[in-house]
Amino acid sequence: MKTLLNVYFTMYLEEKGLPSSDICFCFVFSDTHSMAFYGRLSDDILKSIANRRLSQEDARLAIEAIENGAFISIEDKSDGANKHKPSNMSVVPHVSTAKINGLMFAGFSRLRSEVDALVTDTARTLSQHGVLIVETGQTQVAENSVRRVKEKARSIMDSLAD
Repeated sequence: MKTLLNVYFTMYLEEKGLPSSDICFCFVFSDTHSMAFYGRLSDDILKSIANRRLSQEDARLAIEAIENGAFISIEDKSDGANKHKPSNMSVVPHVSTAKINGLMFAGFSRLRSEVDALVTDTARTLSQHGVLIVETGQTQVAENSVRRVKEKARSIMDSLAD
């Protein structure tokens, strides 16, 4: 059995270009309805975010930093017991100061802030969607075919987008 929540979260994150290999969630108790995701963001998605959300100059500097080896990952700052809580998601810049000057670092830092806002918003949105999916009672789908599970997840994504 694949959980519909896992398929849904994976599809949603992949559609946004966000990491989807380490997804944690808990919708058992009403006070713990939450989800989180972890991993490294690709250079392409970072460049795309820079171009869409930063000034032209900051985007140029951030992209230059990326091309010199800087990257951003979402890491777990919990003790492992509450990994599913978005508050334990930490957006961490990885920068080699030997390859990046102060201006590039400043542009990359602004990109990190934008990524942090995007990640927080995405986790909040997916937590809300998860609650709606759980309330429908459609959390388990027989894994007769991956295509069927994905179609169901796509149907839910489309209905929640309205």
